[in-house]
Amino acid sequence: MKAAQAIASNTPVWVWYDGWWPAVVLEPCSGTDEPMLVVKLAHGVSVPTSVAELELRDLALLGSDRPVERRRDPKVRT
Repeated sequence: MKAAQAIASNTPVWVWYDGWWPAVVLEPCSGTDEPMLVVKLAHGVSVPTSVAELELRDLALLGSDRPVERRRDPKVRT
């Protein structure tokens, strides 16, 4: 994904959080060490997220452009 400054407000994206969620970019999130954006999920909740957790979304494809599920790392027992 591109740097946070290069992604415009109102850009449709997929957000990874144990699955891909449809969202829209609201604004850059300042005061962090990594590039982050505030996004509004389809169900109305706004959350900050890392740019690394985003993929662009094409609204015309009606969700068929959902990215492939990310590999889950196994839990490490200590």
